[in-house]
Amino acid sequence: MIIRPKHYEDLVFESGPSFIQIRVPEKITPRVFWEYSIADLESGSDSRHNINALANAKRSLHMLVDILSRAFGIDNLKTRKKANFPSKLRFCRDCGLTSPAILRKINKLRNITEHEYFIPKRSDVEDYVDIVELFLSANEGFLNQFPAGDMDWTFLAKTDDSLPDILGCDFPPYEGVIYLWQDRYQRKNSIEIKVQDKEPYFEWVQFIVNNCH
Repeated sequence: MIIRPKHYEDLVFESGPSFIQIRVPEKITPRVFWEYSIADLESGSDSRHNINALANAKRSLHMLVDILSRAFGIDNLKTRKKANFPSKLRFCRDCGLTSPAILRKINKLRNITEHEYFIPKRSDVEDYVDIVELFLSANEGFLNQFPAGDMDWTFLAKTDDSLPDILGCDFPPYEGVIYLWQDRYQRKNSIEIKVQDKEPYFEWVQFIVNNCH
């Protein structure tokens, strides 16, 4: 039986987590690309400025989705080919990093702007830039504060007395594993919930994200 947060009544954080910084290129960040898109919009309204603004906003979104999906463990999934952007975006959704409403808006605008030689309308570009900014604001904090470990929690009761007492967890980036402690801060005695477990993994990730971010 794979344990889930719902198996523990009134599961709440008591202390933690410890945060770490995840790997980001030194010379450019998703926020910088987004700022370039704003500068493109502010410097003119012709097709060239619209195309450049859209391109930089897409770079911003794609870069952050790539960084976050890797940090939350997507590379540990056994897939036949490297994950593309839509699958990485869905992975971020499953981790609780974007709302369904934002995801729908991103997908709608992607369908409009994916043609290689498409000349976007100003209104579409502005909408895309705004949506990217919402995604950035909601998630770029993970770049400097990824909830990696030393999370301590309590619960009122278990749905089944045979379930183990879970006292906290570690969640190191990139590994795609959540280590649920049975003893305080003892990973060697922990229960491992892996990204390959799909739904249980995402439920624990969402629990961590909702309580730490």
